[in-house]
Amino acid sequence: MMKIVIAIAAVAALTVVATAAVLAIGMSDVMSSTATESELLMPAGNVAGQALVVYTPGLTGEAKNKAAQVAGDLKAKGYEVTLAGVKSEAAGDYAGCEVIVVGAPVYLIGHGAIQTYLQALDPPEGARVGIFATGSRNPDPFPDTAWLDATVQLPAGEDHDRLLAGFVAGLLGQAET
Repeated sequence: MMKIVIAIAAVAALTVVATAAVLAIGMSDVMSSTATESELLMPAGNVAGQALVVYTPGLTGEAKNKAAQVAGDLKAKGYEVTLAGVKSEAAGDYAGCEVIVVGAPVYLIGHGAIQTYLQALDPPEGARVGIFATGSRNPDPFPDTAWLDATVQLPAGEDHDRLLAGFVAGLLGQAET
């Protein structure tokens, strides 16, 4: 009798975990529909080039925060940066961009709205393209993106400032500062 109770409890627990995972993934894609804003960031001195940083916020907004950090790093390196939600009009305006960065949360699998964006992306010739993912470590959060110039995952508990600085430096072909 006790084995039956344990088996039922285990099945119930697995059902709850699976349901929560499906809801989190679904809500994450729903949250991408709120990513309609964009902002232009101008460097203080001479403009080194144009950059586009596209994000989807996810449930916590962490990916948007990290996108803003990447945009700030690019701005500090002299780039005119458009920080754009994946559903904004500006996200599709990458003509003339030398650098394109795409960021999203990862909840066990790649993010649907970002996958769709990447599949449609046709960067200008010579543009450097990179992607970052926040959340859980995933061996391949964005499959079919081997053509990217730089990638980084930002799992909880790791030094995101260091990882993002290295990501931006690598994307620009520079030594990390």
